Amino acid sequence: MSWSLPRLSAETPNAIIGSVSLGHFISHFYFLAFPPLFPLLFSEFDVTYAELGLLVSSLYGMMFVFQIPFGWIVDQGYAKHVLVGGLLLTAGGILGASTATTYPVLLGFALLSGIGQATYHPADYALLDTVSTEARSGRSFGVHTFAGYAGSGVAPIVIGGLGLRYGWRPALLIASTVGIVYALIIGVSIEPVYDNALQSTRTSERDTTDSSLAKEIFQPFFHPLLVAMFVFFIAIVVAESGIQSFTIVFLVESLGLNEATGNAALTSFFLLASIGVLIGGYLADRYSSATIAIIFLILTTCVAFVLTFELLPVTVTTSLILFAAIGFGYGAVMPARDRLVAEFSPEQSVGKSFGVVFTGAAIGGSVGPVLIGRAIDIAGSSISMFLVGLFFLIGAAIVVSIQLARTHGRAISVAFGGGT
Repeated sequence: MSWSLPRLSAETPNAIIGSVSLGHFISHFYFLAFPPLFPLLFSEFDVTYAELGLLVSSLYGMMFVFQIPFGWIVDQGYAKHVLVGGLLLTAGGILGASTATTYPVLLGFALLSGIGQATYHPADYALLDTVSTEARSGRSFGVHTFAGYAGSGVAPIVIGGLGLRYGWRPALLIASTVGIVYALIIGVSIEPVYDNALQSTRTSERDTTDSSLAKEIFQPFFHPLLVAMFVFFIAIVVAESGIQSFTIVFLVESLGLNEATGNAALTSFFLLASIGVLIGGYLADRYSSATIAIIFLILTTCVAFVLTFELLPVTVTTSLILFAAIGFGYGAVMPARDRLVAEFSPEQSVGKSFGVVFTGAAIGGSVGPVLIGRAIDIAGSSISMFLVGLFFLIGAAIVVSIQLARTHGRAISVAFGGGT
């Protein structure tokens, strides 16, 4: 009796969505591979916590540098190859890190893992967009984002637990095998659905174009709506990074609560964000993606300002509820956000487009903690939630501007006989 893995194709869209989403789970899992081991690495390498923090910053740095080039490779017909290679690079970096005997070597393998992290968004969204119907794309994107949050939530428990029980080297070694094995599985089982779709829609017009390679790679920057989404990603990720980095500081220093409450509030944010993602996917498939994004971003803005100005009594319960509300609103925005990017992407450029906008996310994740941290140094910790609300509001304003621009463009088209 012979046994083989099932072939996943455009005829099995749910299986493709699930497989790609599991890869996203692994991506986020590896993104948090180092922080749970910081106390052990601190003792092992005799380094500062700033140097340990650089291990995480290096991941964002590599994503910033490589996401757009990988997006271009995806759009050349290699989405599946980029995804499989990304999994191997990410897991290989973690595997190499488990063998490191000096900090520079450890950092080098973190950089390698970061290059792998740059592949997921352009490859994942190209595959998802190919197999998702217009009526269900919001839910597809929602499942994908939910899987990422799940990976972030599981990593500290699993890797931290393995590190405490067996040591940091076995913890990273065991974790790395998951990605390597999964890369081999999807490499064999998933058909190149995006690549096939590109092949069937290519025309001689594209083959005869005389545009430069650089212009082709950065093509999405020539589309104003995608540039607006690039800025949008920067704004909302700055806000998210402020919550991740300074929730505990805000609750302890500004509201006089304890660190345990701060940790619980951060947990409630992530928990409700994961629920919001799933519900937001359902809503984005039934209503205007832009409207969904605007409504929930305004909600998060209002709640952040309630916290900033202490408009409700300061208690443990109210703090948990308010941070849960921010998390739910932020999560609900994400499927709508992804649908907008897919909608604005030029034909045969989904990979590049998502590479561009998620480069904006990498910028926001790198700049946000520094910007808000500096503001706290100057004005005190209460300004952190004010800035979180402000950047959520900026995100809402960008989507409003996009809608106005689209409406204005359609009106001009109708006026000149371009359609109804």
